[in-house]
Amino acid sequence: MKDAPYIEFSGIKGIQGTRLQFATVWSLSMVLRLLGPLSTNAMNHSESGFDQRFVDQLIADLSNPDFCLSYSPIVVGVKSLVDFIESESIPNYGKIRVPITSTFHILDGLHRISALNQANLPRSHLDMYEIPVLLYSNVDEKKIQQSDNYFQNYHQEKLVSKKSKILVKKTFQEMTKDALKHSRFLSRAVAVEVSSLSPRSCKLLTLSGLAKGSTPIYNVLSNYQNDNATLLVAAYWELLSQILKPWNEYLNKRASASEVRNSTILSSVAVVSALGNLGAYIFEVTPDSWQQAVGNLATLDWSKSPSSVWEGRAIKNGVLISGKKAELLTCNLMKLACGLPLKQDEETYEIELTKSGRK
Repeated sequence: MKDAPYIEFSGIKGIQGTRLQFATVWSLSMVLRLLGPLSTNAMNHSESGFDQRFVDQLIADLSNPDFCLSYSPIVVGVKSLVDFIESESIPNYGKIRVPITSTFHILDGLHRISALNQANLPRSHLDMYEIPVLLYSNVDEKKIQQSDNYFQNYHQEKLVSKKSKILVKKTFQEMTKDALKHSRFLSRAVAVEVSSLSPRSCKLLTLSGLAKGSTPIYNVLSNYQNDNATLLVAAYWELLSQILKPWNEYLNKRASASEVRNSTILSSVAVVSALGNLGAYIFEVTPDSWQQAVGNLATLDWSKSPSSVWEGRAIKNGVLISGKKAELLTCNLMKLACGLPLKQDEETYEIELTKSGRK
């Protein structure tokens, strides 16, 4: 199979019961390219249980920039053997290879795919956002025919929606945790065992927040089959701790964690996510000069006062905000500071922000 044409993406291998499964993350454009035609066929067969009213509601939700498509995974059966090339350094993580001639079957997630198909979202949006996908290898016809009952049982036991979501996130979080060993800043700043920080915490970030920011970088690096992804991720955050004054003052014990959290935006999960998206973009377009590309971030004021440049982006009336729109607008300003071009949909958000009088 390795010599035959195949589709390749990064992910992790697991076993659920006796079934071999592979958890990965696809861009929405990949979902539509591989599975969109299948959802169209299902729309034309009433016996499939297709509910257009539910799809219409999802389409309406997708028009809201703050809406986040369900992160429970799309479940796909593959009527062929799925090959797996395991990483030498990370157990159960590696390259998933599916023969290009494979037949796919949507076992769970039909309505979400149909909504994406009908929503006519801009290509840049489809390329930017991702959703977990769970692949079952070598699914036989009998199991496909029984898929409704098959996955209804899984949902009743909360196995597919819960365990596969954990499976998708687990590897990136473990890789991010490993990055802490290679960065003086991360080892000092990141709280590993808690999901939120107390006012008295001596940490700036949570592991889950850092993992969210690091995931898009890992995804880009995996496209280039980079074996040093964890070291590069650690180097990226370490460089930022030298460039961003509040982080540098914290690292060198000239400012406490509470001072940085209370006076700046640099502990917000949305801002860390924006920094991660910036890093992913830079690694993609300027992989050989990424250190120079982020240098201009030093010119930005990271204050969260109402008069800050981040008003309407990362903060509202001086209070931190979250959501995809906040992450995108925050990343936009970072890109502009670094002299990087904005994509068409990003420029649209800038125009809307200007019209609102908050820029």
